[in-house]
Amino acid sequence: GFAIIGYDNEFHEERFGYVSKFYIRKQHRGTEAGRLLTESMCKWFDENECVTSFATATAGIQEDQLFINLLRKYNFLQGGTVLTRNR
Repeated sequence: GFAIIGYDNEFHEERFGYVSKFYIRKQHRGTEAGRLLTESMCKWFDENECVTSFATATAGIQEDQLFINLLRKYNFLQGGTVLTRNR
């Protein structure tokens, strides 16, 4: 699997992180692979002092309930098609 993530502080004083793409092959969904990738993302967001991190529908939210459930385990909260995590 892979995740494309980044951060920005455009129009903000503090950094916010974002998940642009998140993909785990179907045969590995629901296994440790997604958890390890999500932990790595969250660690990177924290190390780069992102006060808020979010994932949008383009990251796969509308396609897979497993993705939503996975991010919720790491304190992402759903608000429409966006999940947000505050540090």
